Amino acid sequence: MKLVRDLIPAIIMESGGSCEWRYVTSRDEHTLLLVRKVEEEVQEYLESSSYEEALEEAGDVYEVVKSLLSMKGISMKEAKKSARNKKEKRGGFKAGIVLKSS
Repeated sequence: MKLVRDLIPAIIMESGGSCEWRYVTSRDEHTLLLVRKVEEEVQEYLESSSYEEALEEAGDVYEVVKSLLSMKGISMKEAKKSARNKKEKRGGFKAGIVLKSS
């Protein structure tokens, strides 16, 4: 059992296949399945071997993260603003700095 995009059951059936599906039964289940999905999509992104593949997987990660944010009432605009604010105060991750001790 795994979370899939909303149109996947219809796409499967339109192509002559069959599948069993259901809606999530609770907000907790939905959140848990989204967390599993983001882990799956990030792993696929990390394993991608071409720009095109990485771009497709990045789109999947983005869509799942948007759904996770939405579960808490956070828009992408708000998340981007929060990221900018934090980056201004604490920096980003581009330099690859590893803290050895604190």
